[in-house]
Amino acid sequence: METGRKRHEWIDLLRGIAVVGMVWTHVANTFLDGRLQGTQVFQDLTFYHGLVSPLFFWVAGYVRGMSAAKPGPRRPPWSTMKRLLLILAAGYVLHIPWEPLLKGDFSPWVIKVMCQCDVLQSLAVSCLLLLAVGWRPWQLRSKLLVVLGMGVAVLLCTQYLPPINTGFLPLDAFLSPVNGSLFPLLPWMAFACAGFLVGATGTLSWRLFMVSALAAFALPHVPKHPDVISFFFERLGWVIMIAVAVMKGALALRQRYLALPEGLLLAGRTSLCVYITHLILIYWLPIWEWARVNSVAVSGTAQGPALSSTAEMTCSWVMTLGIFAAVTTVSLGVARMKEWRILSVQASPIAST
Repeated sequence: METGRKRHEWIDLLRGIAVVGMVWTHVANTFLDGRLQGTQVFQDLTFYHGLVSPLFFWVAGYVRGMSAAKPGPRRPPWSTMKRLLLILAAGYVLHIPWEPLLKGDFSPWVIKVMCQCDVLQSLAVSCLLLLAVGWRPWQLRSKLLVVLGMGVAVLLCTQYLPPINTGFLPLDAFLSPVNGSLFPLLPWMAFACAGFLVGATGTLSWRLFMVSALAAFALPHVPKHPDVISFFFERLGWVIMIAVAVMKGALALRQRYLALPEGLLLAGRTSLCVYITHLILIYWLPIWEWARVNSVAVSGTAQGPALSSTAEMTCSWVMTLGIFAAVTTVSLGVARMKEWRILSVQASPIAST
């Protein structure tokens, strides 16, 4: 299919690794036995789970940076804006607590949950801001300076400013984690700004890999405190190392006429579809409540409330890996059907006229 826009396979591969990593992280956190989650093995693994979200932000910023650096006239940004607004809307829809709302519960807790800022909302707003900078008819140097200033400002605000409270909850949820947001703009947008700078300057290379390795291993390890600047640079080092390794690895495979893993490429091309589908499968399907009740009947022990209430399941590593494989397979199947539908629409005589 000719889309008029060249796709970079290694970016699809990198995005696919990120979204499949997100599926595994959610499955492991949801289904793995709490006693196994308390072991040192899982705690060590949690650090690598925590690299998935920075990777999402970084690669999104990288794509925006490449677009901003392209010579020639700017394409109208409306299609990209609509896609980013769709991502923003999807983030809010996935956070709606339907059960209490359908019962007429509009308590402050319910409103707070509805306004929480998760990966999709923060990612969409970050990309909208970078799109505005990249589309402006400025010289590339001016764009880089603006984005660099944005990233520095985000980090400084994260490190030194107290929690921001304007009194308008939807805005406050973007600016501070104190309102329940796991991924506010501060500091997560800084990862997108870093990706923009690398994508616009084309500096992704082994040399940058070595510099990033110094940041990843030389800085003090910060396990769970995103309000510390070294949290950002430690993870940025890991993210860039992963990006360089994927880019160089994909190029080496292609030079040897070897195929890249189609499943990861599909996940990268349809990352939003895979992301939304796996969340629905994990948190919204009643089958998991049935599995919980069945587990109680077999073992004679209570397992806690339904998954929508962040239940603790008692799955072994093998069972958790099996659930991960099932959720990933179904999510990729839905993504494939979505891709086939798009291809069939584009190939139809009406679409080609």
